[in-house]
Amino acid sequence: MIDRVWKDLGPLSTSEHAGIETIVPFLDLTDEQWTRLVDVNLREMVCFASVCRRVVAEGRKGSIVNIGSIQRPRFSLDVRIYAPAKLAIEALTPTCPRK
Repeated sequence: MIDRVWKDLGPLSTSEHAGIETIVPFLDLTDEQWTRLVDVNLREMVCFASVCRRVVAEGRKGSIVNIGSIQRPRFSLDVRIYAPAKLAIEALTPTCPRK
């Protein structure tokens, strides 16, 4: 996807990533719900890596800026499983390596 956008529209200057939230009592949480939430909310790392590869290959400079969520500090096992995924995004925010 990144290669096609880069080819058809030119280098990316911004990117957006949406997330999902699953509100369910902790004891009702299923493996499928957790897997989908983590997969959707953390998949952006694969996109960032793809963009970084293009940026580095072309000798460009770039920055990745992630914007968290106001839900991140409001973690409650009885209500939200979204918060840990948002915390993970902050922990995983990469910088594009230089050659």
